[in-house]
Amino acid sequence: MNTRPDGSPYYTVPIIHDGSTGKYIVDSYSIATYLDDQYPNAPTLLPKGTHALQTAFTFAVGSATEALGSIIMPASYDILNEASQSYFYRTKGIEGLKLPEEKMDEQWKKLEAEMGIIDGWLKRNVEGQKFVTGGSISYADIHLVARLLWIKKVFEGKKAQGSKESDGWDIVKGWHGGRWAKLVAEFKQYE
Repeated sequence: MNTRPDGSPYYTVPIIHDGSTGKYIVDSYSIATYLDDQYPNAPTLLPKGTHALQTAFTFAVGSATEALGSIIMPASYDILNEASQSYFYRTKGIEGLKLPEEKMDEQWKKLEAEMGIIDGWLKRNVEGQKFVTGGSISYADIHLVARLLWIKKVFEGKKAQGSKESDGWDIVKGWHGGRWAKLVAEFKQYE
């Protein structure tokens, strides 16, 4: 269990329960570490020698996609049921994230530029390399694709506020030569 600085429990998602060991694990990175340690014959999410890279990449993706918050948080709120909306409103400060329609177009352009930064990082890999650390997925890829899937699930088939496009996922999946749609497609088998 995670704890706050004062020692009180801190409940978060994701969480897994491993029926084989009876253990509960919270926090994405801790889950990946646990799975690698507990099941060494399964695909490795944090290959040896890449922990610093994985940590830096996930931090950098979070920093590089600053515009995503003002785009996706209000849209996420809109698709929740009433009880969840109430909780989300209280805990996420949604009012501070809602921007006027004319400002949202700027946010979409900013997010495209931010995703362009990540695209530039990935272009530094060997041509044809699909993932951050090579030919197989790693924790860093999962972190990036989780953001993309969030966009897809919230906006697919729905007009994105501030966009002239009818589908917010259509906007993103076409950026940077279709990189983001291709990356999400690689993860379809894990959904």
